[in-house]
Amino acid sequence: MRTRQSKNQNKSCSTVDLRQLDENVNFTASDPGHSKDVSHRSPVQETTRSHRIRWTQEDLQELMWCYFYSQKFGSGSESDTFKIWRGRNPNSRKDMTSKKLAAQRRYIMKAQKIENNKLEEIKKNVDSSCSNVIRDNAQIITELNESNHKSKTDTDEQLLTDAEMKSIEERLIEEIKKVKMCPLINRKPLRKIYKNKKATEVLHLIDNTLINVLEKVVDINLTTINEIIYAAGVVATDIILGPRKEARHKGMETKKSTSPIWIQRIEGKIERIRLHISLVSEMKKNNNLKKRTIKKLDHLKRIYKLKTMEDIELTMETLKQKVLLYSQRIRRYKKREQFWRQNKLFESDPKKFYRTIREQNIQNGSSTLNVEKMADFWSNIWEKSHPLNKNSTWMNKEKEAHAWIASSTMSDVRMADLETCLKNTANWKSPGLDRVQNFWIKNFTSTHKYLLVSINKLIMGRQEMPEWITTGKTYLLPKKSGAMEPKDFRPITCLPTMYKIITAIIAEKIYGHLRKNNIFPPEQYGCRKGSYGCKEVLLINKLIMASAKQKRKNLSMAWIDYQKAFDSVPHEWIIEALKIYKVDPNITTFCEKSMKNWCTQLEVQKYSSRKIFIKRGIFQGDSLSPLLFCMSLIPLSRQLNIKDQGYELIPGGRKITHMLYMDDLKIYAKNEEELNKMLRTVQTFSSDINMKFGLENVPE
Repeated sequence: MRTRQSKNQNKSCSTVDLRQLDENVNFTASDPGHSKDVSHRSPVQETTRSHRIRWTQEDLQELMWCYFYSQKFGSGSESDTFKIWRGRNPNSRKDMTSKKLAAQRRYIMKAQKIENNKLEEIKKNVDSSCSNVIRDNAQIITELNESNHKSKTDTDEQLLTDAEMKSIEERLIEEIKKVKMCPLINRKPLRKIYKNKKATEVLHLIDNTLINVLEKVVDINLTTINEIIYAAGVVATDIILGPRKEARHKGMETKKSTSPIWIQRIEGKIERIRLHISLVSEMKKNNNLKKRTIKKLDHLKRIYKLKTMEDIELTMETLKQKVLLYSQRIRRYKKREQFWRQNKLFESDPKKFYRTIREQNIQNGSSTLNVEKMADFWSNIWEKSHPLNKNSTWMNKEKEAHAWIASSTMSDVRMADLETCLKNTANWKSPGLDRVQNFWIKNFTSTHKYLLVSINKLIMGRQEMPEWITTGKTYLLPKKSGAMEPKDFRPITCLPTMYKIITAIIAEKIYGHLRKNNIFPPEQYGCRKGSYGCKEVLLINKLIMASAKQKRKNLSMAWIDYQKAFDSVPHEWIIEALKIYKVDPNITTFCEKSMKNWCTQLEVQKYSSRKIFIKRGIFQGDSLSPLLFCMSLIPLSRQLNIKDQGYELIPGGRKITHMLYMDDLKIYAKNEEELNKMLRTVQTFSSDINMKFGLENVPE
C-alpha cells in the first residue's frame, strides 16, 4: 500500500512539472526565428473518432521536436519523450502510450518520413527556441529526474518492511546456530532464486549484516565460512520466496496441476461423455438395471432424443467420435508445447537438450538397480591401491630430462585470482554435501576476504583440511539404454563448491607452470586451453588419412582405450609426476593430503550407499582432476616422440606419432613393424603404472 501511494504521489508531481515545462516551451515559441509549423503549432484538437487517426506531416514533425527536446534537456528515453509530447498535446490520441510513441518515432526515422534537412531544421529550432529558458527547463527536468529517482528509491526501500529489515540480523544469527547443530548430511537444498529488485535488496542487506557477524567470529576457517554462507542463503530464500513448504509425505513434494484451464475443462467433458457412453451401452444391452441407473437413462433419452435402436447406435458412435476429437485436441496441444519447450531449450542450452533426450531414452529401458551391488563393484576399483614400479627405465629418464627445471614457487592467492575464478563458475551448478551453490558465494562478497585467507592457509599447510571438503556425492549415469551392470555406468561426483574453487585456482597455477616450461605435450588435446578438443583431433586425423590416400603412402594405425582410466590411475604416480615436473611443493603437499581424505557416497535412484574411500583414481567433477590425469600421461607422449617414428606429412617435416584426448589414444606409424614397436612402449608404460586396456571398446 505504501509503495502504491508513493508511486501515485510522484506521478502527480511529475505531471505538474511537465505541464510547467511545456508552458515555458510554448511561451518561448513566439521568439524570433522559431519554426511556425512545429513548436508554435496549436495542440491537436480532441477528436471523437474511434478508428485509427492518420499521422499528418505536422504530427510527425511535432513528435520529432519532442524527441529532440527530451534528448537535449532530459535523458532522451521513451518515457521522457512521451511526457513532453503528452504535455503539449493533452487531448490528442488518448490511447497513445510511450511504447507506441517510440515505435512511431523509430518508423519515422527508418522510413525517412521526414527529410534529413527538415530534421536538421527541427534540431536547430529546438536549440534556438529554448535558448531563453534553458536554465528554467533544465532545472525542471532535474527536479523531475530527482523526483523519479526519489520515487524509485522510496519504492525500493519499501520492498521490505521495517520489521523485516530489523529482524534480518537476529534471524541470521539464529539460523547460524541451527546450522552448526545440524549434521552436514541433513542440510536441505537451498532453493533457486532469480534476481529482481527485492532479491537484490535482500542480498545486499544480508551481505552488509554478514560484515558484523564475521567480525565477531574469533577462529574463522572454511567450515565456519561455509556454515555462515549456508545460513545466509536460508534466510535470503525465506524472505524472497517465503517459508519453505513441507512435503505431505517424506520424499514427495506437493505439486499443483499446471495444465491450462481449457485443458482441464476438456478433460472434464471427456469424463462426462465417457460416462454417457457407458450408460448408453447399458441401455443397448437392456439388462436389469437399478432405479438410479434408470433415472439417468431417462435423462439421457431426453437429452439425445433416443427413441429407437438406430438412435442409440448413432448416439453411441457420435459420443465416441467426440471423445476422439477432444483427446486429439489435447494431444496436439501437448505435442506443440513440447516442441516449443525443446526449441527454447535448444536455443539456450544445446548440451542440456541432448542430455535430456539421452536421459529419457535411457530411463525408458532401465529398471531398479541394486545399490549394494554398485557399491561393491566401485569399491573394488577405488579402495584397492596398486604399487608403482619406481625402478622403471622410462621414469628414471623422465627425472633426468626435467632435472634442470626450476621448481615453481606459488605466492599467496590474490583477491583477483579468487574473483576471476568465481566469475568463471556457473551460479547453480550442483553442489556437494554442503548444499552451497556458487551463487551464494558470489553474492555474499563480505565473506571473500575471509575465504581468501582460509584458502591460503589451507594450501600453505597452515590450516587443517576439513573432512567434509573432500567428501563427494557420486551419481552413476548410464552409458547406454538398458544399462544394468555396474561397469555400464559413468561416475560423476558432485563436490563442495569451496573445494572446486580451491582446485580451480591450483589447476590454473599448475597449467601455467607446465606451459611455461613446455612440459605439456602438444599431442594432448584434453585440458588444453584455446583448443577445440575433439574437433582438432578429427581434422588432423582427416588430413593424415587424405594425405596417405593421395600420396599412396603406407599408414598403420592403432586405437587404444584404457579400462576405467580415470578410476584406475594410481595416486602414488600422480604425486610422483608432480614432483618430477617440479610443481610447487605446497601444491604437491596439498594434493597428497586431500587424496588421503578422498571419499564419496554413491547415489543410485534416490538411495545412498555406504561411504567409499578413494585410494586410486580421480574425481570427475572438478577442474584439477582432469589436469592431474593428463600429467600422468606426459611420459607416454615423450616416449612415443623420442625415436624416429610416426607418419610424415611433408618430407623433412615433423612426424606425427600419436594424438591424445584425455585417455583416448591413437597411434600412427609408417608400417606394421613400427606400429608393434610403439604398442609395446604403450604396454610397458601402462603396466608400470597398473592401468589396463579396455579391449571391448577398441574397434576391429
